[in-house]
Amino acid sequence: MNKENTSIKLSDISPGCLVRDVLHNIWMVIFAVIIGAMGSFLYLRYFHQPEYTASMTYAVTSKKTESYYTSSNLKSAKEVAAVLSELIESDVITREVRKTSDKLSGFDGKFTAVNYEESNFINVSAVSSTPEDSFRALLALVDIFPSLSDYISDTSVIQVIRNPSVSSFPSNYLDKSRICMISSLACGAAVVAAICFFSVLRGCVQTRDGARHLLDSPVLGVI
Repeated sequence: MNKENTSIKLSDISPGCLVRDVLHNIWMVIFAVIIGAMGSFLYLRYFHQPEYTASMTYAVTSKKTESYYTSSNLKSAKEVAAVLSELIESDVITREVRKTSDKLSGFDGKFTAVNYEESNFINVSAVSSTPEDSFRALLALVDIFPSLSDYISDTSVIQVIRNPSVSSFPSNYLDKSRICMISSLACGAAVVAAICFFSVLRGCVQTRDGARHLLDSPVLGVI
């Protein structure tokens, strides 16, 4: 082999040789596909935790007005949403919710509060590993909310206009079949790429140009 010309050129590579190498090691590709599918399936089954979201809507109105859509209400809603978000996402609220029921004693979910853009409505949601816990947590929040309203704002009225509701489907739903298929194909493709890569690095003569490039002797003929 010509030591001065050991770099691989595109003309040195034969697609047919690469295909033969892949077919010769097809068992590795099959194992990689199986391992990819099994790995993603086991991860989704034992490590992926589904989350269920329950939500309700509060309306914020100023104590000085009865109309919903006023500039003072919009301003109050933004201020209340900022305070409410910080408050209900704290550990204090979580501890209080756990005290309301034995079924919520192990509640490990989280609360969020978001002000709908250009409105005086605030969406409050609870996320947990089961739909029952999410729903119960929001009901518990409704019960303890009156004791918090004065702390949140003493110039606004905060009332529920949409009662708590929860979806029976996870909010972080994943298509397991699709993910397993993509994972298996990705693993198979990675092994095929690795086989082709090492096939090229071996420096075997695959084409006539490769023979001229890689060998010290001239090409006299084709066998």
